[in-house]
Amino acid sequence: MIHLPRARRSGPSRGEGTLKELFDAYKAHKRADGRRSIDEIERIFDHDILPELGRRKPEEISTHEVSKLLDKIAVRSPSVAWAVRRQLSAFYSWAIPRLPHGATNPVTNASRPPKVKARDRVLSDDELKLLWNIVENEREPWRTAVKLLILTGQRREEVLSADWKEFDLQKKVWTVPAGRAKNGKAHLVPLSPAVVALLKQLPKRTGRLFPKGTGIVSRAAKRIRDAMGDVPPWTWHDLRRTVATGLQRLDVRLEVTEAILNHVSGSRAGIVGVYQRHDWAEEKREALHKWAAHVARLVNAKPVRKSRGPSRRGG
Repeated sequence: MIHLPRARRSGPSRGEGTLKELFDAYKAHKRADGRRSIDEIERIFDHDILPELGRRKPEEISTHEVSKLLDKIAVRSPSVAWAVRRQLSAFYSWAIPRLPHGATNPVTNASRPPKVKARDRVLSDDELKLLWNIVENEREPWRTAVKLLILTGQRREEVLSADWKEFDLQKKVWTVPAGRAKNGKAHLVPLSPAVVALLKQLPKRTGRLFPKGTGIVSRAAKRIRDAMGDVPPWTWHDLRRTVATGLQRLDVRLEVTEAILNHVSGSRAGIVGVYQRHDWAEEKREALHKWAAHVARLVNAKPVRKSRGPSRRGG
């Protein structure tokens, strides 16, 4: 019997390839659109989606498989599971026209994670001091990155994706551009002397402050939490809530705290936000100086020795 060679395809067919390969095209599409959320999208895919589904063809992934993935993540964090569900569904909305005829979105009928409970975790002064002392022994970028999270109160992605061109160390101000700010509004963050000193210790002054990573964010958090020992669980976002609570304890006005956090809810929402144009620049600077001084006092405070009672030595 004569075996004829199989005819070779002239090129990749429509929809051919893995989810990972199609996600690379999706990222390029998002960047071309100027989406400010691409770093967060990439982090979610790299950490939670691609390790499980990246080698599969997207048109072959079932609703059952997506449900299993979401259920697994929800055990760890319902909020992360919701983020994965949301981003994977958005990916499929873009991908389906590029997949073979009949492909559907397996996320549509997948299981829905539990409702996310409102968080109110705030680190105590002792916990904040412990965290600061632990990151002193961390390698860069975490030694400086965590300190910036503590001292500025800004969002994790805004800090970790910061670029040197956003900083003016002479004027002591950091401008988070609208394209990177979560609410789409450019944000001026006054820099306390403590923050300026931290930035000047970094080895370079061009490009990103911190190297881009995928799973390193979660690994660093786990390593640091483990080093803190018997401390209730906390997240990076809890540091932001801790700063807000600390400013309140320092008698900083709510409007100033919201301006520091770049919130557009609460006192800056609705009609007030339309007509109230005061940017609170000087008040923000004063408040962040007070906060940095408070953190310095915590870190440098010596532990109080417990009294052992009156001495029994006689004179």
